[in-house]
Amino acid sequence: RRGPPAWVRRELGSLQESCPPSWHRHRLPRHNGAMEIVARTIGNAAGLWLATRLLSGLSVPEGVGTSRMWLNLLVLGLVLALVNSLIKPVAKFLAFPLYIVTFGLFALVVNGAMLSLTGWLTDHIAALGAGGSVPLGLEVASFGSAVAGSIIISVISSIIAAMLVRHED
Repeated sequence: RRGPPAWVRRELGSLQESCPPSWHRHRLPRHNGAMEIVARTIGNAAGLWLATRLLSGLSVPEGVGTSRMWLNLLVLGLVLALVNSLIKPVAKFLAFPLYIVTFGLFALVVNGAMLSLTGWLTDHIAALGAGGSVPLGLEVASFGSAVAGSIIISVISSIIAAMLVRHED
């Protein structure tokens, strides 16, 4: 075997020199948005965990094992990712004038509403699956708690998604 031609070896050599650091190459690739949903789900679950620990107005069912609690948080994270992917763009479009008037601060209200909607949806999912082995749900005590929680979740989810998903430049 002779190997690749000289021009292929030159191109591969220059390609390897221009690659980002090795940690960047080991991040998960993006596959039609599916990997981003998975990363957002994991990030949302971690953000929800932190928010429920820091804020008294947000809570998940207690008295279950750690694995069941994290399974509940992953379901909540998935529902929140789907709400943010499907419903939030419509809400942003309808509230566009309010975004302009408030210089974008209305995004806090929309994010809080999406978290409240997630809590409402998961309570109804839990009602459908009554008697299941994993208690589902997110209890949102007030809209202020939802807004504060959405800030925490957004920051944590963005950090985790940035670590897991490589965005093409």
